[in-house]
Amino acid sequence: MDQQLFFRCLLEWLMLVPGVILCYIPAYHCVKDRSWRFFTIIGSVTLLFCLSGAAICTWLSLPTNVLMLPCVVIAYLFYLYTVKLDKLKALFVVCMVGAYMALAILFTNCICAPWEINDDLYYTVPSGLVCLGIGFLITLPVSVLMKRRISWLLEEFEDQRVWKFIWLVPTLFSCITIYMNPTNFSTLLVGRMQQITFVLGLFFCGLRLLLDWTFVILAQGIFTQSQLLNENRLLRAQTTYYKELRVSMEKTKVQRHDFRQHLRVISQLCANGNLAGLKEYLNGCTEWLEEERVTLCANAAVDALAGRYTAIAKQQGASIAWKMMLQKDLPMPETDLCILLGNLVENAIYGALTAPPEQRQIVAECKMLSDAMLGLSVENHYDGVSVSKDGIFQSTHEGGSGIGLSSVSAIVRRYHGNIQIQTEHNVFLVNVLLYL
Repeated sequence: MDQQLFFRCLLEWLMLVPGVILCYIPAYHCVKDRSWRFFTIIGSVTLLFCLSGAAICTWLSLPTNVLMLPCVVIAYLFYLYTVKLDKLKALFVVCMVGAYMALAILFTNCICAPWEINDDLYYTVPSGLVCLGIGFLITLPVSVLMKRRISWLLEEFEDQRVWKFIWLVPTLFSCITIYMNPTNFSTLLVGRMQQITFVLGLFFCGLRLLLDWTFVILAQGIFTQSQLLNENRLLRAQTTYYKELRVSMEKTKVQRHDFRQHLRVISQLCANGNLAGLKEYLNGCTEWLEEERVTLCANAAVDALAGRYTAIAKQQGASIAWKMMLQKDLPMPETDLCILLGNLVENAIYGALTAPPEQRQIVAECKMLSDAMLGLSVENHYDGVSVSKDGIFQSTHEGGSGIGLSSVSAIVRRYHGNIQIQTEHNVFLVNVLLYL
């Protein structure tokens, strides 16, 4: 094996290093193990991968690009194995980093064209070093975007309708950039082709950054709208609760005034020994006696939410048994817990409606397992038919967008918790554990 040729090929393969760094910057919070030992293993595997790729290409006299596509697929699978990310999110990160690395190669071809007029199989050593340097140079501004914005996207933004297609944008950019590269370097030295290609590369690099930034801004808008919808739902529940409470207080005031009159009538019937009239009168009194609303939770927001969904379930022909063992002041924002509980109970109501009428019961339980741990479970009967996509259960009721379930997943991740779903004997059980 020609050692100089191997070294030149290795320089091209080392472009994976800045790419790997960019991939892990936004996903740092999702890495399965954040110890130095783990990152040392990732670095060692990357270096071994580069050495192996360079050895194979040199031995078989293959250009680096021939193995690049299978290399990207293997890198994606390895990346997916080392981080706790959805497949589509991981795919977006890999494709986006690939687009920036493709731009680095385009810039290298423009700058180093005079050194590569022989059109050798691999870059010369100076060109290889320039390519690696440009790769790290691009990493600097992109890493800021990755750390501040893309990291938020991966952690908070859960709209699968967007993630399903957004990875195609950087992939398209990569294809255009690769197509812009000349088949031989002498083409770049004709007229002003070298300068034009370099300017186009700068334009595409700026456009790439602009599109990524725009995507983040749009995603933040969608996320904010989703949060507002959830908070408005909670506000409607609280408004309904306080209206019912006010009506109940007014009725109680009237009943307290009338109660004295009823006592006089009852006293007179007893004094006359008119037992039949007393029974008839008491039966009539039950018509104006209404069942008082039961407080379901010490926390006002959760109690209002529980009351709202109890009424909704009753209208739909189902019932909910609440076991809310929570204190008045929660160690977490009320909106987060209400969004989590509301979405799960809402899905449970729609699921229970698919079961026979006698089995349309829902059990919702929430309690503090310790000062820093909250447990929540929602159980309901259903028809046994569930829909899952990529291992994630989807809402099946008509008009369901999946945003509610996305909000649940985002909140669970925010509190470094976990969610378990069991589906046995036509019973759908969701257990959630949050670390506060």
